[in-house]
Amino acid sequence: MLEQPLGSTAYSLLNTLGSVGALLFAVISILLEWRRRRKEYPPTQSLLRNYNFFRYLKKDMRSSRFNPVFYLASYVISYLVLMQGIKVAGVLFNVAVVASKTRLFNSGVSYASGVLLFIPLFLLLARFSPGNGKPTEQLELVMPALALSHIFNRLGCFMGGCCFGVPSHFGVIYPDTAPASAVFGPGTRLFPNQAVESAVMLLCFVLLLVLRAKGKRTLPIFPLVFGATGFLLGFVMDHSHEPLKPMFGITYPTPFTHLLVFLIGILFLILDLWAKRKAKQGAAETAAETEQA
Repeated sequence: MLEQPLGSTAYSLLNTLGSVGALLFAVISILLEWRRRRKEYPPTQSLLRNYNFFRYLKKDMRSSRFNPVFYLASYVISYLVLMQGIKVAGVLFNVAVVASKTRLFNSGVSYASGVLLFIPLFLLLARFSPGNGKPTEQLELVMPALALSHIFNRLGCFMGGCCFGVPSHFGVIYPDTAPASAVFGPGTRLFPNQAVESAVMLLCFVLLLVLRAKGKRTLPIFPLVFGATGFLLGFVMDHSHEPLKPMFGITYPTPFTHLLVFLIGILFLILDLWAKRKAKQGAAETAAETEQA
């Protein structure tokens, strides 16, 4: 039987650890990237030798050289919007006409809803600091932070007893006082969809770190893995709390939002493949010009 000694405390604690861990990862990643690229500039441009951080918000400091301050500010602003946007999809995708009036219902929170806001906002902010590289390259550097945060998010749901799965031969049994037992009855074994998603996110996080260490492009990986996992696990997740019928007859707002993130991953994958193809064509044309010369 799954014990819940901390209950809501565990939920809040683990989600806080996830946010703090993601922030620390972003800070370390940005500083390491700055350290790698600082040789491009004179020693006097060192961040640590000038404590007036506001000067890094000036246009010339954002356009011509790596700007760790604006980089981090872009991440923090985007992540704050992510945390505020976790309820958006649950409301927007629960619109119904009742008694000739349009009503908005709420089906709870969804991390994927925040991710849908984080990605475009970060890309927009990244355009204001071209010295840090292309917006997609900047996003790629901090993308593992989203996976790290979600590892703890799902563990928080698992320990807190929310977002539980459907009855299954493989799974966990919640205490008699848990919400899951009130829905399916005491002693019912439920599929551990939260723990599975947390484990997948851990593997995704490690994979991103390994591939980046090898110099590989990783931009599409998180949205593809995160989106596909959340969408598929939606079929083994309890949706008794949903106020409306399934969307399109097959899915609910939370897994549908994951599907939208997955489509963003497809777009990133197409852009990545197109960039590689363009680079190969450029290399082939350069080789041909060299042979002709």
